[in-house]
Amino acid sequence: MTTLLLQADPGRAAEVASHVAALPAVSETVMTSGPYDVIAQVADEADVPTTLANAKRAPGLARLCVCRST
Repeated sequence: MTTLLLQADPGRAAEVASHVAALPAVSETVMTSGPYDVIAQVADEADVPTTLANAKRAPGLARLCVCRST
């Protein structure tokens, strides 16, 4: 399981969340408050490279942090 922590530009968290939630490999997306605006889960490690490339194209994305479980 890989977790994506996404920070959005001010006022654009919903737009980032919508973009990421539409990606086929994303199994769960939640909006939060705090240092990251959106948290997304990718279940299959094989899908991570493509998902990251597509997530980076989210309109309003300011920062993306990837957390991989071992």
